[in-house]
Amino acid sequence: MASKSIFPLSESRAVRLPAEAEIRFVTGPAPLVPLDRLMRIFPREPAFFWSPHPDTGRCAIGSVETWQLESGTGSIDGMDRFTMARRVAETLFRRVMVIADDDAPKPCLVGGFSFSPESVQDPIWREFGSVRLVLPRWTYIRDKERAWLSLAFCADARERDQGLWERASLLRQLAEMTDPTPDSDRHETAAWVNRTSLIAFSDLVRKAQATIHAGLFNKVVVAQRGTVFGSLPFDPCNLLNRLADRALRCIRFAHRIGSTTFLGVTPERLVTKRHREVLSEALAGTVASPPGREGERPIFGPKDRAEHRWVVDEIVRVLGSYCSQLTIPPTPTLLKLVDLWHLHTPIIGTLSQETHVLELIGALHPTPAVGGVPTREAQKWIIAHEPHVRGWYASPIGWFDASGDGEFAVALRCALLDGKAAYVYAGAGIIDASQAELEYQETLLKQQSIAAALGLCS
Repeated sequence: MASKSIFPLSESRAVRLPAEAEIRFVTGPAPLVPLDRLMRIFPREPAFFWSPHPDTGRCAIGSVETWQLESGTGSIDGMDRFTMARRVAETLFRRVMVIADDDAPKPCLVGGFSFSPESVQDPIWREFGSVRLVLPRWTYIRDKERAWLSLAFCADARERDQGLWERASLLRQLAEMTDPTPDSDRHETAAWVNRTSLIAFSDLVRKAQATIHAGLFNKVVVAQRGTVFGSLPFDPCNLLNRLADRALRCIRFAHRIGSTTFLGVTPERLVTKRHREVLSEALAGTVASPPGREGERPIFGPKDRAEHRWVVDEIVRVLGSYCSQLTIPPTPTLLKLVDLWHLHTPIIGTLSQETHVLELIGALHPTPAVGGVPTREAQKWIIAHEPHVRGWYASPIGWFDASGDGEFAVALRCALLDGKAAYVYAGAGIIDASQAELEYQETLLKQQSIAAALGLCS
């Protein structure tokens, strides 16, 4: 496989990649295969998985270029990390020559960002950094009944010949795959070995409410992390397959680096940009589905509706500065997931001028749904008081192309897998009227999707 290059902070300062050989990007039709099985083809290579629908999405394997900004760095020479990432991407895309039909998918960078660049790095997140963007060696894209396979390689004869040989071999492997995707024969068992207690969570809620009473902010999202230990190393492909049953109106995602994989099934899109059209959504306010009463509509109280209104108002404020037109429903709809109901408001806009999706992400993240109100004050409090570093939890993850179009979600209902350990995250919005025990139960419910996929019942 082509070697990757991670450019250290000292080389990122000038925001220039080395002047290396041109990169060729070849795309052609491919057989229809289940997306969540492709990460097994090259199990030791970096991988990225993205599936908003069962038969739609992408799986990217390997790397011809990787740019990573280490944690603890918020800006260099006055540029924030989102601006830096955009400039690095623009430089890299200028080196790419596309060899494909006009209607074939274009080259994309995949990756994401940490929740906060200022946070101290936790050892379990050491490979991910504050920003990580990858130009994949292989990209398989499926759009229902159509599929493509792309290969990126440096434009010298040896790389070309090796790449074309690998492409032919990979196409043969794809042709041998069959639907549906089976789980492996393994029957691992798993158990919680460490979980935030109600006492510890309640103490954190009291501190948050004391700060609210002092007038620093109106809302802050408090997160907790539990650790699950399995009898065997967890298989990300199996988990993605099991999460498909819980992925209705959600995006399944995964990002693998070495033996560590961050994955989940998030219900929250941060932003999608296509030309001048942008789509975002407010997702805040949570009620458990009543057991045995699936047809019963939930009742959202004033606390949930206030939380939701804050999220809508902030997204509208941010996108309003970029858009000539915004469409917002007057009242939220109800989003039904397997275990929970959420208040949901889609927000559609028309950009007043061409804007890169990374600029929109930098302006939107973190929304009040995962940070608080006001945003910066709440974010600082989270960094100072949460006992666990969030890493990429509640952060932007996704992909984008050379024109600045792309799609990013907020990484929720997620876990970081590291061998036999799985670190499972969830949070709840705290306001003055919050009750600690109810908020704690909400975080436990939000962990259920991942817990069930890991083999846990509670």
